[in-house]
Amino acid sequence: MYSTIIVQPKIDYTTHLVESVNNYKAYTNFPFLLCEASLVAQLLQEGLSWKQIKGQVVDAPPEMLPVGALVLSGAVGGSGAFADSIASADSEVASPFLRSFALMENRDILQIRSKASRQGAIRTLEQLLNDIPQPYLQFLATGNSDLRRATLLFLTLRINRLLREVISEVLLDRLKSLDRSLDSNTIAAFFDLKCEQENVISQWSKSTYQKVCSNTILILVRAGLLIPGNNRQTYEIQAMPIPIQLKQQLKNDGLELYLKLMLN
Repeated sequence: MYSTIIVQPKIDYTTHLVESVNNYKAYTNFPFLLCEASLVAQLLQEGLSWKQIKGQVVDAPPEMLPVGALVLSGAVGGSGAFADSIASADSEVASPFLRSFALMENRDILQIRSKASRQGAIRTLEQLLNDIPQPYLQFLATGNSDLRRATLLFLTLRINRLLREVISEVLLDRLKSLDRSLDSNTIAAFFDLKCEQENVISQWSKSTYQKVCSNTILILVRAGLLIPGNNRQTYEIQAMPIPIQLKQQLKNDGLELYLKLMLN
């Protein structure tokens, strides 16, 4: 009589990391929520479920932090009350302060008054962070500002096909010509061409199309790949330094192609 050997299947994490690779989706709001994503990653690492997180940051009455505390933490300005505080402040300074608020009951880490807007923001964060492998979650929750920013860009690229294509077809094309300058007309021409070529995009309403275009550019700016000029009509393309931890993890997962899209 032979005993049966049960071999546990190896988890293929890359199936989560290339989600929606062939789909165009209309991402119209909440571009590159770096601070908020880092705080939610901390909550997930603490063991909270998405249901618990939504209950605390969406359904609970918002409790806005006092302005004085935000000023002291360097967290005023940008995409929300917390804006790009994590991006602009050293993690050694910002993380303990922000983490103390992340562990409060009934916290309003999104700092958004409208419940509908809070729901939209948390949906965006869930699309980015749901079921990602632990190393990437840890990079986002505990890494320094460069590691968090680069990790969020990777997580955004994996679900946003239009973002990948504007980098591949516009930014990288310019860099091949040793030209780091980019004007708004060139970017607009790219979006118009995609609208002509892709039936999914052509079916978006004019308002949705315009929001997707502006949202995509804003992601590139907040990620640091585009530096706006003085007149806001021109940009300078800038390569992103990829921390060795993230670079090695992407290579281990067979996802080196994303390094090129991050202009590394």
